[in-house]
Amino acid sequence: MKRPVALLTVFSLIVFSVRLGGNLNAQDQANSVKSVSVAEALKFPDGGSKVLLSLTFEGKLPFELPPEYSIAPGEGVNGTSALKFARNHNKVNDYIALPIKDIVPGGRYQLRAKIRGKVVNVPDSNQKKPVVCGIEYRIDGKPVEVLYPLKPIPEDYEEFSYEFVARKGYEPNLVMYLWHDWSGEVFFDDVEIRSEGPDVSCLLLQPPHLTFKNGNKDFTVHLDPRSPLPAAILVTLTQNGQQHQQVLTNMDGKFNFHGSFPELVPGQAEIGLQILDLKERLSLYTGSFKVNVLPPDAQPPANAATFDEYGRLIVDGKPFMPLGVFGLAWEPDLLRLKEAGFNCLQLYPSLSMQGKVKDPSDKVNTLAGMDVIQKCGMKLLFSSATQLPGHGQRCEKWDGVEGVQEITLHAVEIIKDHPALLGYYIS
Repeated sequence: MKRPVALLTVFSLIVFSVRLGGNLNAQDQANSVKSVSVAEALKFPDGGSKVLLSLTFEGKLPFELPPEYSIAPGEGVNGTSALKFARNHNKVNDYIALPIKDIVPGGRYQLRAKIRGKVVNVPDSNQKKPVVCGIEYRIDGKPVEVLYPLKPIPEDYEEFSYEFVARKGYEPNLVMYLWHDWSGEVFFDDVEIRSEGPDVSCLLLQPPHLTFKNGNKDFTVHLDPRSPLPAAILVTLTQNGQQHQQVLTNMDGKFNFHGSFPELVPGQAEIGLQILDLKERLSLYTGSFKVNVLPPDAQPPANAATFDEYGRLIVDGKPFMPLGVFGLAWEPDLLRLKEAGFNCLQLYPSLSMQGKVKDPSDKVNTLAGMDVIQKCGMKLLFSSATQLPGHGQRCEKWDGVEGVQEITLHAVEIIKDHPALLGYYIS
């Protein structure tokens, strides 16, 4: 089979700028970092957590209420007051939009709100879930985009949350309303915007394929170049109920930290990584990777995927870059792409695939969509990138299954043996 090539559809051009935190660069960090013990690192508090806006709807509000809004005494989470929105039509009129102050571009923030209500949808509307709160971006006071948690409104209070990264040049506003094509009552309480610190992370680059082999115990961690410097990495190895922890400070000029474990035994293990801001003495990020330790004479499977030291995706030893398309792929479009020399595509709404005619069954629709891809001689990278807790576009009910992770596992069981499947795009 020919090697899959990238499929690119251009919707917009995004220019990224890289900012190095602090006053250091990667080359001279080594000369400025003193040793940090594991005991010290474990005491670093979570960095950046700060409440920027908090609304409990008790007492005088710092803003005027538009029509259709009111304060409802006794309707809050604990019998306190709540903000009530009510309408008996399906249009969006004036709504609450509160500017969020002290936002730093590139910073991570989280919207949290307790919400309940009873709403109804216009028959045959394409707005299947009501939007009730979110982050609206504006430029010169004019709305340009809104981001929001997307889930059904419960009759009893539940927490709605949405994480976002502040953008340079945009004015973020907290909005609370009811999306068009919906009517009814919604109650809001305990609304807040919280800073979650800088949007940084780290990646386990080595060992290849997340697999230790041939007795190798060395590993490499790549730090997000936007991280504040000087930085360190707290590494936690968990295997067979035992833990080994160490702090890495020896970053090279490519933002890589190199380390080695004193002992590894064949089997599965987990490596936890924590970014430490040594200047502010804060913990900025925590993540983990599942790894395998092979016996000295074993080899990883063919076609395994990993990342190299430059952050490139490597499949079967060669660089590979899947680029996806928005929207669903119909047979005429697939045939044109095939004629143009493409044989691989990634559909971001993979759970929304269907054949020529939509069936009531999600399973039937998905397999029919993959049949079309197979018929056109192409391969699919199935995307579950939005199936993450808190993601605004996550699917919470599909083919009779509920729950973000449960749906993903169910979908994999359905499609895993389909000949059109090339692989999975996770996040």
